[in-house]
Amino acid sequence: MNHTTDRQQTVAYFSMEMALRPEMPTYSGGLGVLAGDTIRAAADLKVPMVAVTLLHRKGYFSQRLDASGWQWEEASAWVVEDFLTDLPTRASVSIEGRTVHLRAWKYEVKASDGFIVPVYLLDTDLPENSEWDQTLTHYLYGGDQHYRLCQEIVLGVGGVRMLRALGHETIARFHLNEGHAALLTLALLDEQASRAGRSTFTHADLDKVRELCVFTTHTPVPAGHDKFPIDLVMRVLGRAELAAMKEVFCCENALNMTYLALNLSHYVNGVAQKHGEVSRLMFAEYQIDAITNGVHAGTWTAPAIQALLDRHIPGWREDNFSAMFKYPNGSYAVISQTLAAFEHHQTVKVSGTKGALWAGWSGALDRTLEPDYFLKVFDGENLEQVKIETHSGEVFELRAEIAQCIDMVRSGKPPIATGLDGLWSAGLCLVAEASIRQNKPLPVGDLLQF
Repeated sequence: MNHTTDRQQTVAYFSMEMALRPEMPTYSGGLGVLAGDTIRAAADLKVPMVAVTLLHRKGYFSQRLDASGWQWEEASAWVVEDFLTDLPTRASVSIEGRTVHLRAWKYEVKASDGFIVPVYLLDTDLPENSEWDQTLTHYLYGGDQHYRLCQEIVLGVGGVRMLRALGHETIARFHLNEGHAALLTLALLDEQASRAGRSTFTHADLDKVRELCVFTTHTPVPAGHDKFPIDLVMRVLGRAELAAMKEVFCCENALNMTYLALNLSHYVNGVAQKHGEVSRLMFAEYQIDAITNGVHAGTWTAPAIQALLDRHIPGWREDNFSAMFKYPNGSYAVISQTLAAFEHHQTVKVSGTKGALWAGWSGALDRTLEPDYFLKVFDGENLEQVKIETHSGEVFELRAEIAQCIDMVRSGKPPIATGLDGLWSAGLCLVAEASIRQNKPLPVGDLLQF
């Protein structure tokens, strides 16, 4: 049961995209998937959190190939009312001197025990807004710099104002999942100034806002760090304070959202150990920790495997870091596995009554030519690292397979595997799934007639 009401959350999680459901095109890739998994994990752990994103009424885009092989992009429209609840509360932001009105749609992320993390999806598609302003929450990562800056004002400034309008007055931490939401710091600075009876914020407000904010940066690629020309920013926001605090808001005559988040967050982390190292080189004047990305196991585990784990390892949904197997003779084995996306890291450790095995693989890319990998064996007294004679990794396996294919063609040897072998492999998986679902043994041969 959710013992936290909608007005008692102490953490606000902001992200431009969130993968909440496959049918809702409110995400485009890894950033949104991580955001969705973070929210689901927060619900599992009963973190008193609320999340804020944009509605993206027309999604990212869908790809279509025509008869000539050309790719076309189409809007990914969806029926918002089928998934979300329209809230009557309203907020607004100022864009180029215009008042842009906002509403929020609510989605509830529920844990297995019923605990809820509410997600608010901001929407400008209201009749009181201009036709162009109505489109600001239509497309994920759409339009030009002008459109993107306006979107990020809605997310950051509008998100804070919507939370206040909804009664969220106990937020002690604002988590910026990438720099798109960095303008929420502007709204927080305005709040500090208002509490002090001032019309504009000053340097005295910076530390108070910094204490409220944490920031997760995701990519070392320059294109992943939004920056807007300062003349565009002044035209759209019209805030003289930004120019007066260039050391906070300006970087090389631009509003760099990553630097703004770095400047006004008391804690910053990258999303992998290597990414943390790279980020510290890119932003040497800032302290950047590393928290390796994970996944929400209950979301990504296949239904058949979920059923199997529910039967044999109850509680795995709450604690899926490790699994314990007990044997009739009293022996046991504990298997733990850690996976990470983006930089592709994986470790597996099997600890038993007599010892342990520990294997790991890590690379900047899944098809890297320079992976790190190891295999260690512990016999109860001594830890030994096993020497691996050949390179390990997908790219090396692909090389070996290509070499085998070339050799078969040149020598006329029969192929090692055929399409029928692939059908058998897929068929065996389907039979295994059916067996688990029906909870009885199934004859393999009768179901594999190709």
